[in-house]
Amino acid sequence: MEEGFINNNVVKLHYVTLGSKTAPMILMIHGFPDFWFTWRDLMAELSKEYFVVAYDQRGFNKSDKPEGQKNYIKLIAPTQLQARTSKQRRTTKNSRYARDLMKDGADKKITSEKLASWVKDKDAKEKYITAFDNTDFLAMHYYYKQNFPSEPYKESTSPIVKIKPPVLIFHGLEDKSMLPEGLNNLWDLLEQNMTLVTIPGAGHFVQQDAAEMISAWILSWLKLQKEFNPSLYKIKSSEELHQFAS
Repeated sequence: MEEGFINNNVVKLHYVTLGSKTAPMILMIHGFPDFWFTWRDLMAELSKEYFVVAYDQRGFNKSDKPEGQKNYIKLIAPTQLQARTSKQRRTTKNSRYARDLMKDGADKKITSEKLASWVKDKDAKEKYITAFDNTDFLAMHYYYKQNFPSEPYKESTSPIVKIKPPVLIFHGLEDKSMLPEGLNNLWDLLEQNMTLVTIPGAGHFVQQDAAEMISAWILSWLKLQKEFNPSLYKIKSSEELHQFAS
């Protein structure tokens, strides 16, 4: 693996790459609480055919940690919030951790060891603790403060802007935070095809619980998309990519 930094004169982000730079690129973005290392097993497999780039999000590990909540807006996909059925109340209960993270002072109540408690591999856990020691806990919480829905929940009445690319979703059925009912009707938000892969025995960090299976699915799915959606692979410039994404 090779690592480096990219700077756009606003933030400097740390990244790690694996594979041939002449191959198509796969960009891997981690969530909370995590860092680029979460993708290590997938990178080893995907780099056989792709140039794989994984980076530390701002606030995490070796990337910059800008001050201020406004600096932590992420890409937001359109969703519909309804909180009237028992299933949705169950979802609300299981996502309580997210609302707890939005409370003032929540960053003072966590430690690197606690954040790394979910990591099963002993050697990997030590790397996580080191990375979290170098992470801004308040910045971690800003992602939730800035982007997570807050009470009172209201269903959006704005027009839905559908996601243009095909989508592949993995869901660990043992995930205690994001429940299966949250997947209902996601296809209504997409212009292209959606593939949903549910994995028994895998939890919230499905990319580590079932890395081999996920790598195989990704490689097979990309081959299918290239065959049936060849226009998606004709984007050559950053300007074309920007137009496609928007």
